[in-house]
Amino acid sequence: MSSITYYLCADCGGTKTSVVICDSNGKEINRALGGPSNLSYLGVNAFVKVLQETVQKALYPKLEQDLITDLSFEGKFAAVWIGVSGVDSPSDIQSLNEALSPLFAIPPGNRLQITNDAHLLASPLNSHPELKHAVSVIAGTGSVVISFSKGDSLENGGPTPLKEMARVGGWGWILGDLGSGFEIGKEAIREILFRADNLSVEGQPIVPTAADPKSLQSRILSHFGISLVPDLFGVIYAPDPLPTNTNIVNGSEKKKHPTMYIPRERRLSQLCPLIFEAAFEHGDELALTVLRRCANAFAHLIASILQPTSGRIPKRAVEASKSIFCLGGSLLGIVQYQDLICEELEKLGHVFPVIQFVNDVALSGAQSLAALDR
Repeated sequence: MSSITYYLCADCGGTKTSVVICDSNGKEINRALGGPSNLSYLGVNAFVKVLQETVQKALYPKLEQDLITDLSFEGKFAAVWIGVSGVDSPSDIQSLNEALSPLFAIPPGNRLQITNDAHLLASPLNSHPELKHAVSVIAGTGSVVISFSKGDSLENGGPTPLKEMARVGGWGWILGDLGSGFEIGKEAIREILFRADNLSVEGQPIVPTAADPKSLQSRILSHFGISLVPDLFGVIYAPDPLPTNTNIVNGSEKKKHPTMYIPRERRLSQLCPLIFEAAFEHGDELALTVLRRCANAFAHLIASILQPTSGRIPKRAVEASKSIFCLGGSLLGIVQYQDLICEELEKLGHVFPVIQFVNDVALSGAQSLAALDR
C-alpha cells in the first residue's frame, strides 16, 4: 500500500463539479463544489482549470484561492478517480491523461483513472468482494443501463478496477429513455388519451375534468391550465419557447400560457411528481397503471444485459445473482418505484443479492479507491 493515505474522486458534470477526499478507511476528509465541467462543452484547458480550483477548495478549505501558490497536487493522493461528463472516446481520455497526470504527479493507469461519469455509479462493487459485476441504472429525465466487471486491486497493476461490459438505452427523449421521467409523463398522457378514446367509442360525451379533483387526470389537466382531454394536444405539441421570450415576458403572461415557456421534453418529465404522489400517496389507479407499465418496460431493458434463464447467453451478459444493482438518478431514489422495477425483474427471473441507491457518487468513488488499496 502506498504511504499516502488520501484518495480523491471528482464527479464532473454539466451543472457542477463535486470533489470528495477520503482516508484509507473510507472516511470522508473533506469535499468541495465547483462549476460545470462537461468536457464536450469546455474543452481540455477550461476543464482542467475548473477541476484544479475545485480540488484546491477541498484540500485548502480555509485558504483563499488567490493565496494558493502550490498549483500541483504532487504527493497529495494515493489514487485519483475523475468521472467526466462528455468523455466517451479513447482520445478524450488520452487528452485528459496528458493534462492531469502532471497535475497529480501520477502516471495514467490504476492510480489515475479517468472515465465517463456514469462509471462512478458502479463504484460500490469494489466494496463487495463476493460479487463479480455491477449493473448501474440511471433514471432521471432520461435513462441508461450499464454493466461492469471487477478488475484487479490497485497494487496488482492490472486493468482499471471497473471495466464497462455493455450499455443499453440512453437514446434520448425522442427515441427512448425507458423508465425515465419523460417516458413516465408521456405514458400518463397516452393513457389519459386512450381512456378518452374508449369513452368516445362507447358514445359518451367529452366532459370537463374528472369529478375527483385529486385524481391524476384532473391534476394533469389543471397543471396545464385546461379542462378537456382533447386540449392536451395543444399544450403538448406547442412549439418550444423562443430563447428571447423566456426572460422578458411578465409573470402574468407566463401564468396564462405556461406551456409556451417550457421546453417540450420538460412538459412531460415535469409531470412525474404528480404521478408519483397520485400513485403512492393516494393509490390512484391510473397512476399505478402507468408506473407499473413503465417499470415493466424498464425491467425488460435492464434484462437485456443480464444472462437469460434459458437459451443462448450473450457474450457480455452478466448474472444478476452475482451482481450488485446500483441505482442513480432522481426517480430511482423513490423506494416504491425501485420496488416496482425489482418486482418486474423478479418475474423475468432476475434477483440481485445487493441493491444500492448511490446518492453521492463522488464519495462512493473515493471510498472504492480506498477499498481497493487495502
